[in-house]
Amino acid sequence: MKSNSILQELGVIGWGGITEDLILAGVLTGDSVLLIGSSGSAKTFFCYKLASALDVRFQKIDASKCEFEDLVGIFSPRALAEGRFEYIKTPLSVSDKEFLLIDEINRAKPEIQNKLLELIYNREIMGEKTNVKWVFGAMNSGEEYTGLEPLDPAFAGRFGLILPVPDMAQMNPDDVKKIITSEGDNDALALKFWHSDKNKVYKNSLNPAIIELLRKAAGEYEKISEEFCEEIKDYLSCFTRICHKEMHVSIDGRRASFMRRNVLSYIAIRKTKTGKNFDKEDIFRTMREVLPYSFPDAAWGSPVPNLKLESAFLLTEKMLANKSVYFKMIFSDSVIERIKIAIAENLDEFAKRKFINNILSDEKLESILAPLILSPFSLLSNSPFPLDVRVNILKKLREMIERFSSKDTDRIKIKRIKDLKLLTSETMRSRNKINTFIDAIVSNIAGEKNLNNNERIIMKRNAKAFLQEAKSKLQDIYTGLKNEKH
Repeated sequence: MKSNSILQELGVIGWGGITEDLILAGVLTGDSVLLIGSSGSAKTFFCYKLASALDVRFQKIDASKCEFEDLVGIFSPRALAEGRFEYIKTPLSVSDKEFLLIDEINRAKPEIQNKLLELIYNREIMGEKTNVKWVFGAMNSGEEYTGLEPLDPAFAGRFGLILPVPDMAQMNPDDVKKIITSEGDNDALALKFWHSDKNKVYKNSLNPAIIELLRKAAGEYEKISEEFCEEIKDYLSCFTRICHKEMHVSIDGRRASFMRRNVLSYIAIRKTKTGKNFDKEDIFRTMREVLPYSFPDAAWGSPVPNLKLESAFLLTEKMLANKSVYFKMIFSDSVIERIKIAIAENLDEFAKRKFINNILSDEKLESILAPLILSPFSLLSNSPFPLDVRVNILKKLREMIERFSSKDTDRIKIKRIKDLKLLTSETMRSRNKINTFIDAIVSNIAGEKNLNNNERIIMKRNAKAFLQEAKSKLQDIYTGLKNEKH
């Protein structure tokens, strides 16, 4: 079996590398493992598949609804009358199970946490030994989930491994596409019903035409799914990534799979009702019609704004028109690589504007330093950026100078934007200005975050390494553009 492929062979996508190896390490020792990830990130699915692969008795416990009797069974009045303290086991009782998943563990009431504590570490309930060998806990990350209870430190301390589950936004395009097309046993249940129910006669139906339409649409669904499989996968893999990076709206694997089925079933219904054939050009239009109704955000009072959705649709369509360049841009987590693509590749103004402004709006260290890298290109007469982007870059650089000004920066007289053009001068004086400015930035951020001296040293080292990498990868491009105008 190939390295890092075991979980994927179980149908668990995107959990390779260190995540897979740490999980298997936990399975090897039997020390309890806590999985932390967003809703819909396949935590429950993974545990079920792992237990099936181990061929052991599996039990899922919903900690948010769990009562003590669910764990041990029903209290026996007859045993008490006989002077014994005994519980009658039920199918939910855990004593005979081998693999436990304690789901929604951060919704468990404190008194249930106390009961679960001995089960997680000692594999006992009320001092009675169980057959449990593996315990996995699962909890949602983020503060947007309601009804969360803080985990007691002693309770959390019983878990040997605490592992973040990869979000779909962190996965490569191929894994994202696999997730979009994956369907579990509980997905599209009615679709399976319409396929298996072709010959049944509904004598008491108020409108048999509805049943006939749905049966035909089920057949169309399968044809459309096969015909437009690649187009829909490509669209949704781009769209979900853009929603994460540009709109800060996360779409998990379950939601992405919902979106795919919503589009397919909508086309199937429309085609069955109208008799009109759909072609590849209709996919973009259909996505715009269906996807706004596929976000759950409206249910908690925060619907995705129409302008943001329109921007995401437009950028997705541009990505698909120039797939190789846009895919590199949207799926790259490297700020330098994204800047390089925006400068050197043949992107339209809309895309450059979106990507550069997105980098500048982030508060990560790399994004804070980005104006230093971008400003030389903005000051060229043949700048690769639209005018409004150039203005925004220089505005950000001026804000940097004002925000991180100090006695040190005053001493080296950084008073003009031109004093901090990273790629334009190799003089010692220029390098000193950049280094002193970096010191001021790190000192300011470290003060805001209350970092210790070692953390300050690491941050300064990372900042200088980032700028050095930018210089090595962008210097020749800058020199080439500068020479072109002559």
